Amino acid sequence: MDAPNRAGDTRRVPTGGMPSGDAPDAPACGAAETPPDAGAGGRIGRLCSRLLAGAHPPDIWGDRPGLAKLAAYARQGAGTPETGPLRTGQIWWFRLVCLPITAWAYWKAWALERPLRGVPFLIVQVWWLLLNIAAFFHLL
Repeated sequence: MDAPNRAGDTRRVPTGGMPSGDAPDAPACGAAETPPDAGAGGRIGRLCSRLLAGAHPPDIWGDRPGLAKLAAYARQGAGTPETGPLRTGQIWWFRLVCLPITAWAYWKAWALERPLRGVPFLIVQVWWLLLNIAAFFHLL
């Protein structure tokens, strides 16, 4: 297989048009024959690109955003349209799911940063787990 035909090759290949300019311009091979915003395909494409833009994992070595930044994103972020039921759903998702889970996770991360805080925290966590297991088997 030669290099210009490999998948992912981004080099430009000359189109071989007529130098005299007499021939009308023909669309390039593989060009879209329908307008880019034709019906539902345009909306679905925009929705898919918006969903895929936020589907990359976070940088766990950098600073994670604070709760105020997450709240601002829920109110004004690019994840959904500016108004409507999707924005309202995003705000309520932040309030009911993101805020409590993120606050708990940040608190746990803070507690486990240092051994003097982490050891008692882990003791309480293991005790709580064993208590829940005992309660579960007691109910059987």
